Formats: sequence, structure tokens, C-alpha cells
Amino acid sequence: ARLRRKKVPWKKAMLAALEAGREKLSVYYQLTEEAHGSLYAIGTILAPQYKLKFFEGPE
Repeated sequence: ARLRRKKVPWKKAMLAALEAGREKLSVYYQLTEEAHGSLYAIGTILAPQYKLKFFEGPE
């Protein structure tokens, strides 16, 4: 919200990059809910660095 009010060019570029990144990630996030979503969830649970910690967050 604060970046939208800025006039400095690098802040506008940063906002555009953040929005593009968020849009790209939302595409992949939606794929986890489709047909192969359970495979991604199982793979995440089996990954030693994640286990169930990934699913314990607020989202």
C-alpha cells in the first residue's frame, strides 16, 4: 500500500516486480489445489526440511 503512493522510479519498479512475482506464484499455488495437489502436499510432508511445519502457518 505504501509503495503505490511513491513517485521515486526505483520504488515503482519494485512495486511492479513484486506484483508480477505475486501473480506468477498464484498460478503455481492454484496448481497445488488441482489434480496433483495431493502429490505436492505429500512431497512437502516427506521433505525433511519441511515436514508438517509448512502446513502449520496461518495460511
